Amino acid sequence: MLLAEEARRLMPLPREYLRDLFCRASFPVERLAPPLIPAGPGRSAEWLEIWKGLVGRGDPARFALRLELLGWDEITAFQALGAVTLSEDWEPPSWVLVLADALERSATLGQLDFAELARDRALSADKPRPFEHLHLPFIKAARARVARTIAELELSVAETALASAEQGLLEELARLCANVLYAEFGAFRSLNGGFFSRFEAAATDDP
Repeated sequence: MLLAEEARRLMPLPREYLRDLFCRASFPVERLAPPLIPAGPGRSAEWLEIWKGLVGRGDPARFALRLELLGWDEITAFQALGAVTLSEDWEPPSWVLVLADALERSATLGQLDFAELARDRALSADKPRPFEHLHLPFIKAARARVARTIAELELSVAETALASAEQGLLEELARLCANVLYAEFGAFRSLNGGFFSRFEAAATDDP
């Protein structure tokens, strides 16, 4: 019932977008079985060489052992790293709907100023979390789903309890995503020269 309602609510998002989201998020082992369907080599050769470098460190025997543990050979690995598509009757699972909902909400949140965002009950000025504002779209998506469930079941839940649950969810999201987001932020700063490079560039400029 709830999944069907979610799917209808998110219909403005192109179906092809949801399909692409699912394909790009799939693990190699998932790409060898339905509902995913092979759609050509894609960047298989490139990804396979990177994988060999990371796992085997240039030693084919070590990489072959890793594949053996998976029950694969190199041909299977090549197929698992290729492009995939989905059958026409594919229906998005719940995690795709949650992610799509959060992405849709992020566009709205991006129009708010920092002061408006800071008033959200999931945030705490006394206990800030790493990259907490990036997680707000997921909090709002969860908030909406909980509100619909409460209304459907005709429950009465205290606002303080809801706020506490949202803060707990934010804490968990921050914990799970911190390392990845720090790495992405570090890579972004490196590509854009970093903070101190501006001073170095200014110091070397001709007066």
